[in-house]
Amino acid sequence: MNCIFELVSSVTGLAGGFPCGHSHRQKKPFDCRMKARAVPCLRTNRDTCVSAQQLRPDLFWSLSHAATQVRDFMNSLNIKRKLLLVAFFLFIASLAPSVSGQQPQPGSREELISAAREIMTTARYCALITTGRGGRANARTMDAFAPDDNLIVWFGTNPLSRKVSEIRRNPRVTLYYFDRESQAYVAIQGVARLVNDPKEKARHWKDDWKAFYPDRDKSYLLIEVRPLRLEVVNTKTGIVGTSRDWRPPSVIFRPRQEPR
Repeated sequence: MNCIFELVSSVTGLAGGFPCGHSHRQKKPFDCRMKARAVPCLRTNRDTCVSAQQLRPDLFWSLSHAATQVRDFMNSLNIKRKLLLVAFFLFIASLAPSVSGQQPQPGSREELISAAREIMTTARYCALITTGRGGRANARTMDAFAPDDNLIVWFGTNPLSRKVSEIRRNPRVTLYYFDRESQAYVAIQGVARLVNDPKEKARHWKDDWKAFYPDRDKSYLLIEVRPLRLEVVNTKTGIVGTSRDWRPPSVIFRPRQEPR
């Protein structure tokens, strides 16, 4: 506003025009408040207080109107600047993940398979889930062999058991391993195959099973499970599900191509 009053003084020809006190005894400028309203005063060479409104009414009101427009424009700029700052910080906040929802990356395919193999080996026992009559799921605990390099799992069982007849009807099975110490689990959806080959039975055998299978050739049958899909969670190593739907990290395997 001071620059506007200086402009008034230059146009009206008054030297040293600036907002001042109504009484010019003081040299320091201050706001001059007249009885009716605040009107800027200008000091003339004769040291008399003359208002800009009295000298050039048209110029005074034009400059006052311009000053009002400048003030309103600056206020609008301040509002726009604040809105832009708020929008900017909201945008940054949307990009930054929340502390509670932040989840580590599940890792590569090889890392997930390696983590699953470790859990399966440590747990040793797993649940073999088959589909019975009427679509009913049947689960039982199995003493599984350690998974091989392709994560294929072998079991030994009684040829007359219920699981064998269910696998013959529907070879789709699920394996579930759980490690209590690490709060980790592995779920494998795969295809089961019944194997009665003597060489394979000799290779997949445990001496502790002699009491259960006195005649290995007749009373012992193998189940081979090839994975189609694997899901793994290990809270200690940071392999966890997504924060939104808890979906665990997974690995998809290519189905086995049977020779023609």
